[in-house]
Amino acid sequence: MNKRFLNLMLDMQKGQGFLYRLILSVNELCIRLFLSRQVGPAKDYSGVFSVGGKEFVIKALGASGPTKVCDFFKYSIKTENSDYVMPHKTDIRSIEKIFKLASHIPLGIFHDDDLIGYALIRLLFPRKASYAIFISEKWQGKGIGTASLEKQLDLIRQLQFEPHSAVSKKNTKSLKMLKKLGIEYTGDLGDYFEVKDRSRA
Repeated sequence: MNKRFLNLMLDMQKGQGFLYRLILSVNELCIRLFLSRQVGPAKDYSGVFSVGGKEFVIKALGASGPTKVCDFFKYSIKTENSDYVMPHKTDIRSIEKIFKLASHIPLGIFHDDDLIGYALIRLLFPRKASYAIFISEKWQGKGIGTASLEKQLDLIRQLQFEPHSAVSKKNTKSLKMLKKLGIEYTGDLGDYFEVKDRSRA
Protein backbone atom coordinates (compact mmCIF):
# COMPACT_ATOMS: atom_id res chain seq x y z
CA MET A 1 0.00 0.00 0.00
CA ASN A 2 1.09 3.57 -0.66
CA LYS A 3 2.81 5.05 2.42
CA ARG A 4 1.10 8.44 2.06
CA PHE A 5 -2.32 6.79 1.70
CA LEU A 6 -1.78 4.57 4.77
CA ASN A 7 -0.71 7.54 6.90
CA LEU A 8 -3.76 9.49 5.72
CA MET A 9 -6.04 6.58 6.67
CA LEU A 10 -4.41 6.26 10.11
CA ASP A 11 -4.86 10.00 10.76
CA MET A 12 -8.50 9.86 9.61
CA GLN A 13 -9.12 6.80 11.79
CA LYS A 14 -8.02 8.78 14.86
CA GLY A 15 -10.40 11.63 14.03
CA GLN A 16 -13.32 9.43 12.85
CA GLY A 17 -14.44 12.35 10.61
CA PHE A 18 -16.85 12.49 7.67
CA LEU A 19 -14.36 11.40 4.99
CA TYR A 20 -13.26 8.41 7.07
CA ARG A 21 -16.89 7.36 7.64
CA LEU A 22 -17.59 7.75 3.91
CA ILE A 23 -14.65 5.50 3.01
CA LEU A 24 -15.87 2.91 5.53
CA SER A 25 -19.38 3.04 4.03
CA VAL A 26 -18.09 2.46 0.49
CA ASN A 27 -15.85 -0.35 1.75
CA GLU A 28 -18.81 -1.93 3.59
CA LEU A 29 -20.91 -1.94 0.42
CA CYS A 30 -18.09 -3.53 -1.62
CA ILE A 31 -17.42 -6.19 1.03
CA ARG A 32 -21.14 -7.06 1.31
CA LEU A 33 -21.27 -7.58 -2.47
CA PHE A 34 -18.07 -9.61 -2.40
CA LEU A 35 -19.17 -11.84 0.51
CA SER A 36 -22.61 -12.42 -1.02
CA ARG A 37 -20.82 -14.32 -3.80
CA GLN A 38 -18.55 -16.26 -1.43
CA VAL A 39 -19.25 -19.07 0.98
CA GLY A 40 -17.03 -18.30 3.96
CA PRO A 41 -16.65 -19.65 7.52
CA ALA A 42 -16.89 -16.28 9.28
CA LYS A 43 -20.30 -16.66 10.95
CA ASP A 44 -19.65 -20.16 12.29
CA TYR A 45 -15.91 -19.78 12.80
CA SER A 46 -14.42 -21.20 15.95
CA GLY A 47 -11.05 -22.62 16.78
CA VAL A 48 -9.65 -24.43 19.80
CA PHE A 49 -6.04 -24.19 20.94
CA SER A 50 -4.01 -25.09 24.02
CA VAL A 51 -1.39 -23.01 25.80
CA GLY A 52 0.38 -24.16 28.97
CA GLY A 53 -1.97 -27.12 29.40
CA LYS A 54 -5.08 -24.89 29.31
CA GLU A 55 -7.67 -24.96 26.53
CA PHE A 56 -8.94 -21.79 24.84
CA VAL A 57 -11.59 -21.11 22.22
CA ILE A 58 -11.66 -18.27 19.69
CA LYS A 59 -15.06 -17.73 18.10
CA ALA A 60 -17.38 -15.20 16.50
CA LEU A 61 -19.31 -13.29 19.16
CA GLY A 62 -23.12 -13.53 19.22
CA ALA A 63 -25.90 -11.12 20.18
CA SER A 64 -24.47 -10.44 23.65
CA GLY A 65 -21.08 -9.63 22.13
CA PRO A 66 -21.19 -5.80 22.28
CA THR A 67 -21.88 -5.77 26.03
CA LYS A 68 -19.15 -8.35 26.66
CA VAL A 69 -16.60 -6.41 24.58
CA CYS A 70 -17.51 -3.11 26.25
CA ASP A 71 -17.07 -4.69 29.71
CA PHE A 72 -13.82 -6.30 28.56
CA PHE A 73 -12.32 -2.89 27.75
CA LYS A 74 -13.63 -1.38 30.99
CA TYR A 75 -12.34 -4.05 33.35
CA SER A 76 -9.72 -6.24 31.66
CA ILE A 77 -7.35 -3.97 29.74
CA LYS A 78 -5.64 -0.62 30.19
CA THR A 79 -7.17 2.07 27.98
CA GLU A 80 -3.79 3.33 26.76
CA ASN A 81 -3.02 -0.13 25.36
CA SER A 82 -6.25 -0.15 23.34
CA ASP A 83 -5.27 3.13 21.68
CA TYR A 84 -2.43 1.47 19.77
CA VAL A 85 -4.46 -0.36 17.15
CA MET A 86 -8.14 0.00 17.95
CA PRO A 87 -10.06 0.87 14.78
CA HIS A 88 -13.19 1.76 16.77
CA LYS A 89 -14.08 3.45 20.04
CA THR A 90 -14.80 1.29 23.08
CA ASP A 91 -18.16 2.72 24.16
CA ILE A 92 -21.24 0.49 23.76
CA ARG A 93 -22.77 2.44 20.83
CA SER A 94 -19.56 2.28 18.76
CA ILE A 95 -19.17 -1.44 19.46
CA GLU A 96 -22.80 -2.16 18.55
CA LYS A 97 -22.23 -0.48 15.17
CA ILE A 98 -19.21 -2.72 14.51
CA PHE A 99 -21.31 -5.85 15.12
CA LYS A 100 -23.72 -4.81 12.34
CA LEU A 101 -21.00 -4.49 9.68
CA ALA A 102 -20.23 -7.32 7.25
CA SER A 103 -16.73 -5.90 6.83
CA HIS A 104 -15.90 -6.38 10.53
CA ILE A 105 -15.61 -9.77 12.22
CA PRO A 106 -15.46 -9.47 16.05
CA LEU A 107 -14.10 -12.57 17.79
CA GLY A 108 -13.95 -13.51 21.45
CA ILE A 109 -11.17 -15.53 23.08
CA PHE A 110 -12.56 -17.66 25.91
CA HIS A 111 -11.16 -19.77 28.74
CA ASP A 112 -14.07 -21.84 30.04
CA ASP A 113 -16.89 -19.27 29.71
CA ASP A 114 -14.77 -16.23 30.55
CA LEU A 115 -13.97 -13.70 27.82
CA ILE A 116 -10.22 -13.20 28.19
CA GLY A 117 -9.50 -11.61 24.81
CA TYR A 118 -10.99 -9.72 21.90
CA ALA A 119 -9.91 -9.94 18.26
CA LEU A 120 -11.18 -7.94 15.32
CA ILE A 121 -10.78 -8.58 11.61
CA ARG A 122 -11.60 -5.74 9.25
CA LEU A 123 -12.03 -6.75 5.61
CA LEU A 124 -10.81 -4.13 3.13
CA PHE A 125 -11.84 -4.23 -0.51
CA PRO A 126 -10.65 -5.88 -2.66
CA ARG A 127 -8.61 -8.54 -0.79
CA LYS A 128 -6.80 -7.11 2.25
CA ALA A 129 -7.69 -7.60 5.90
CA SER A 130 -6.42 -5.69 8.91
CA TYR A 131 -6.45 -7.24 12.36
CA ALA A 132 -6.25 -6.27 16.02
CA ILE A 133 -6.05 -8.40 19.14
CA PHE A 134 -6.25 -7.67 22.86
CA ILE A 135 -5.67 -10.05 25.76
CA SER A 136 -6.81 -9.36 29.32
CA GLU A 137 -4.00 -7.96 31.48
CA LYS A 138 -3.97 -10.98 33.80
CA TRP A 139 -3.61 -13.43 30.87
CA GLN A 140 -0.80 -11.59 29.06
CA GLY A 141 2.72 -12.97 28.73
CA LYS A 142 1.59 -16.62 28.50
CA GLY A 143 1.58 -17.09 24.72
CA ILE A 144 -2.21 -16.80 24.41
CA GLY A 145 -2.03 -13.70 22.20
CA THR A 146 0.34 -15.37 19.74
CA ALA A 147 -1.78 -18.54 19.52
CA SER A 148 -4.98 -16.47 19.13
CA LEU A 149 -3.43 -14.33 16.42
CA GLU A 150 -2.40 -17.43 14.51
CA LYS A 151 -6.05 -18.60 14.52
CA GLN A 152 -7.19 -15.11 13.51
CA LEU A 153 -4.76 -15.11 10.55
CA ASP A 154 -5.99 -18.58 9.54
CA LEU A 155 -9.54 -17.21 9.31
CA ILE A 156 -8.37 -14.29 7.15
CA ARG A 157 -6.71 -16.76 4.76
CA GLN A 158 -9.82 -18.99 4.72
CA LEU A 159 -11.79 -15.95 3.59
CA GLN A 160 -9.19 -15.55 0.82
CA PHE A 161 -7.95 -12.18 2.06
CA GLU A 162 -4.34 -11.11 2.64
CA PRO A 163 -3.44 -10.13 6.24
CA HIS A 164 -2.18 -6.56 6.17
CA SER A 165 -2.00 -4.03 9.00
CA ALA A 166 -0.18 -1.17 10.68
CA VAL A 167 1.17 -1.42 14.23
CA SER A 168 2.28 1.41 16.51
CA LYS A 169 6.04 1.44 17.15
CA LYS A 170 5.18 1.87 20.85
CA ASN A 171 3.29 -1.43 20.87
CA THR A 172 6.32 -3.63 21.58
CA LYS A 173 4.21 -6.61 22.70
CA SER A 174 2.40 -6.81 19.36
CA LEU A 175 5.61 -6.34 17.37
CA LYS A 176 7.25 -9.26 19.23
CA MET A 177 4.16 -11.42 18.70
CA LEU A 178 4.12 -10.70 14.94
CA LYS A 179 7.83 -11.51 14.66
CA LYS A 180 7.22 -14.94 16.25
CA LEU A 181 4.65 -15.67 13.54
CA GLY A 182 7.00 -14.67 10.71
CA ILE A 183 5.19 -11.43 9.91
CA GLU A 184 7.61 -8.80 8.63
CA TYR A 185 7.68 -5.04 9.06
CA THR A 186 7.60 -3.96 5.43
CA GLY A 187 7.36 -0.20 5.71
CA ASP A 188 8.12 2.66 8.09
CA LEU A 189 5.08 4.96 8.39
CA GLY A 190 6.50 7.32 11.01
CA ASP A 191 4.65 6.38 14.22
CA TYR A 192 3.68 2.99 12.77
CA PHE A 193 5.16 0.00 11.01
CA GLU A 194 3.30 -1.41 8.02
CA VAL A 195 3.18 -5.19 8.41
CA LYS A 196 2.40 -7.93 5.90
CA ASP A 197 2.21 -11.69 6.28
CA ARG A 198 4.82 -13.02 3.89
CA SER A 199 5.34 -16.30 5.72
CA ARG A 200 2.79 -18.15 3.60
CA ALA A 201 2.93 -16.06 0.44
